[in-house]
Amino acid sequence: MIGLSSQSLVAGKKLDKLIQDYGARRSALVGWLASLGYRENADYEIIEIRTPHGFATEIEDIDAILTTEENIEVARSINIERAARGYRPLDVVRCELLRDEKGKISSTRARSRSS
Repeated sequence: MIGLSSQSLVAGKKLDKLIQDYGARRSALVGWLASLGYRENADYEIIEIRTPHGFATEIEDIDAILTTEENIEVARSINIERAARGYRPLDVVRCELLRDEKGKISSTRARSRSS
């Protein structure tokens, strides 16, 4: 399962007018995964995320969540909510942010350069 943020969830982000709409982002993700040999519905499923916790607190049969240090507290709060529902906690897999000489590489920074 791959969570992709809804249009309403990205609204309010810095330079949000420069963020592609959900359909375009979804199509780009499907295309990229296809270029790696993955097939939608056979190898993965894309689920629209409409809340900060997304589907992670609604679907019991999930094993792990991938997050950066910036969102580790959200992952912890997801596990608290899962426990309250009687679901087992997710393994929290933390990935490092990419950095260069200017700091972290982010979509916000990329949008700032193109505005």
